[in-house]
Amino acid sequence: MSVTPGQVRAARERARAESATRHLEFREGVATALPFPDETFDKVVALESAFHFSTRDQFFAQALRVLRPGGLLVTADVIPFEVEEKDSADARKVQSPAFRSRAGIVYRTVLRRGLRDGEKLKSELAKIDYVVAVARKKA
Repeated sequence: MSVTPGQVRAARERARAESATRHLEFREGVATALPFPDETFDKVVALESAFHFSTRDQFFAQALRVLRPGGLLVTADVIPFEVEEKDSADARKVQSPAFRSRAGIVYRTVLRRGLRDGEKLKSELAKIDYVVAVARKKA
């Protein structure tokens, strides 16, 4: 699901090219108001997107609502710790082109090195406040 029509189109085209349309469906929508019934999915994944949600609380509430008991919620994102106020220096830092550039450099470095050592990967990603979280809904 994406709020960006172009991303949805690109995902559909790639799925067609990979002959994966039987297993995948792509929709336009908002992750803070998921258009699915309760307990629909075994997994909810949000990769590098929660940073943009109007509130993460709304997303997490929606994710838990649509997860079946025992389902997994997986997120990976840049999360600026200690950003207390939107006009603070920390908030300006994470919105700056320099921060975004540094995040991209670290991310590409991690991919290029093929880091498989969990602690080293965690250390590299922590340099840009990148967090990977996995949670299981109670059965």
